[in-house]
Amino acid sequence: MEAKELREMSAEDFVETVLVARIGVRALVLGHDSHFGKDRRGDFELARRAIRAGCLFALDSDAHSTAELSYAETAIAHARLAGVPTDRVVNTWSLDRLLEWCSAAKTR
Repeated sequence: MEAKELREMSAEDFVETVLVARIGVRALVLGHDSHFGKDRRGDFELARRAIRAGCLFALDSDAHSTAELSYAETAIAHARLAGVPTDRVVNTWSLDRLLEWCSAAKTR
């Protein structure tokens, strides 16, 4: 796939064609600014498709200083708008569950 083709691809097509079908993404990070894709049209609505595809999520503030840690609230709001179940958010997992998932991921 050429770079120009990727640049012109809609956010919806990018999620379905590249992330899910081609790469087999199993986890996504939702940050404080969850827009992506051509014209930055990808948003929390597309996270709903990722839920249906079985993806896990990590919520991220993209903080570069302690003053920016509050940006995590926006990532949480986007996850709520998308209806991401708490058990699919790796940030909410116990350490044991996270380590178990990491260990299993190594064998996939």
